[in-house]
Amino acid sequence: CQVDPGVRVHLETPGDPARKKRKEKEEASDFRKHVLNGWREVSHAEDLTGQAVRSAKSFYRKRGHARVAASAELLQEGEGLKVVLQVDPGPVVRITEVRLEGVESLLDSEVRSHLEADHRVGIRHPKLTDYLLDVDRDVLRRLYYAAGFLDVRIPPPSEEYPGAPDEVTVIYKVEEGSRSRLEGVSFEGNHVLEDAQLEEWWNLPEDGYPDPVLLEHCAAEIQQRYHHLGYADANVLWTLEKGESGARAVYSIREGKQFRVGRIRVEGQQQVREAVIRREVEIEPGDLLRREELAEVRQRVRALGMFQSVVVRGEAVPDSDSVRDLVVRVRERDNLDLGIGVGVDDQEGVRFSFSLGQQPLRGLPISTSLQFRVGGDLLVGQLFTHWRRIRGSRQDFLSSLGVSQLQRDGFTEEIRFLSLQVSRQLSRRSTLMLRYRLEDVSLTDIDISRDEITEDDVFLASLGTALVRNALDDPFLPRHGGIGAVDVSVFASAVGSEESFARLFMGRNHFWPFLGGNIVFSTSARVGLSREFGSTEEIPISERFFAGGIENVRGFKQDFLGPLDDDSGDPVGGAALIVLNQEARFRLMDRFNLHLFLDAGNVYPEIGDVDLDGLRFTAGPGFSYITPAGPIRIYYGFKLDRKDDEDGGRLHFTFGRAF
Repeated sequence: CQVDPGVRVHLETPGDPARKKRKEKEEASDFRKHVLNGWREVSHAEDLTGQAVRSAKSFYRKRGHARVAASAELLQEGEGLKVVLQVDPGPVVRITEVRLEGVESLLDSEVRSHLEADHRVGIRHPKLTDYLLDVDRDVLRRLYYAAGFLDVRIPPPSEEYPGAPDEVTVIYKVEEGSRSRLEGVSFEGNHVLEDAQLEEWWNLPEDGYPDPVLLEHCAAEIQQRYHHLGYADANVLWTLEKGESGARAVYSIREGKQFRVGRIRVEGQQQVREAVIRREVEIEPGDLLRREELAEVRQRVRALGMFQSVVVRGEAVPDSDSVRDLVVRVRERDNLDLGIGVGVDDQEGVRFSFSLGQQPLRGLPISTSLQFRVGGDLLVGQLFTHWRRIRGSRQDFLSSLGVSQLQRDGFTEEIRFLSLQVSRQLSRRSTLMLRYRLEDVSLTDIDISRDEITEDDVFLASLGTALVRNALDDPFLPRHGGIGAVDVSVFASAVGSEESFARLFMGRNHFWPFLGGNIVFSTSARVGLSREFGSTEEIPISERFFAGGIENVRGFKQDFLGPLDDDSGDPVGGAALIVLNQEARFRLMDRFNLHLFLDAGNVYPEIGDVDLDGLRFTAGPGFSYITPAGPIRIYYGFKLDRKDDEDGGRLHFTFGRAF
């Protein structure tokens, strides 16, 4: 075997490697490899320079240098050749505007919401890369195609540089063509279910034009039906094809095989009893292997609260193509949980928190934890016991025993309490709770009028129930969904209380994302009502509603929104509360957010005093930064209806979270 290596070619690129920094050296090395790899496709020496220029431009365009310039010269060097490559990368070009031309049949805002380049403009200007342009061009084509524009044409976008050389306007020109109506539906690959059965999930849009949402919903319904029949690997895709007089929806179905459950295996547990996990598996060997049931098992096992991770899946069985073992694989959390936190805010100053917990207890889903919080005017210590999924049921038990001391403006309250609560999960997002609570309340350092204090020491007992629905996507920085709660408590001698009154609290928060979640609008409403009955003439001050501060109506000092004592000017709370919040959150960077808010609210002495005309309004800006230790939040609230004897507003700040 004889090999002719040909002429040796040397590549020369500009710059002195010895004077480059480490990052620049790495980029230069990657650049050189990229150009040399491009030469693998060259078979003639005269093509070396053209390929080197193309490789150089593609290398830098991938990094946002859209205006890169390159030239190459082929020279003789001894018995070989040398290619001298000159490159001017130019600045990194960022997209400051996206212009759509020819978009007539679809909503401009709807089209833009799907573009990767557009929904970040104004928040973070993206780099101009060929990849980004190709992705958005393909998104446009698929968006129009799914809506019935089967002849749509979208040429490569053009670029305009209206001002600075590092800012560009990208222009997409859309040639929509005619829109086809749906003339029918067909199915491919189905054998288990006949066409007539599948058509039960097919609905022709009212206007006759393709609706991607309805088409995708139909595919999901069909796929879910197959999964329910035990075809765990079934997959359904849809597309539109030209028909005789319009478009046909074509569903391609890959059925796979039907599986039944073989053995049920639990793996990974160490301290937790296997029986505790098996109680959550309401599936028997021989049952059809259904995906939705596997998801329910995973949810129930995770709800035990003892595992870092839970995986529930069907695994192949040797020598069987119709049976899969159901495997529940868990990874336990550490038996001992230790948490220490430090935070600061404008009300409490520096605060510290400490928690120590242990689980499981004797292999059962029972955890105990001791928690302390100290900060400024607040001291809290409590012991929790939490028994999840009592004996495999949907009930949880939570007990809390502790003491708290809070120095309010006008008095100090010390509360020794015991709380017993049973909760039941009604659905994935809804929970019903029943609660019994005992409180021994003592008031000291009293500066407010004695008319506001019924007793310095009072023993309270209450029976309450609450319904909570939580559909938030994230507990700390939600972007969509909502959370709502209704809480009713009754304090009466029949349950051991020295005072008799009833309290109702209702709250609702909801979040809506825009521009891919870079802008989030949220709204919140809270209403609290209390009324005494029997021999009680006035609600104890420790159980009244207070408002003002960073958590409700920003711009007011903590608790100073509402009735004030005539003598000391300190807050005395009330029997009725209304708080309304509106806020827009703009993501400026990955962890940095701008907030604009409008708050309204007030506290009223009695329910009969509630008057919406008496609401106080504040508004202002805020900033937040998300750190591993918790969020940093800073707000300034301006009082929009400032009174003569009030200040104009207030600065609020907080860092960290309690537990």
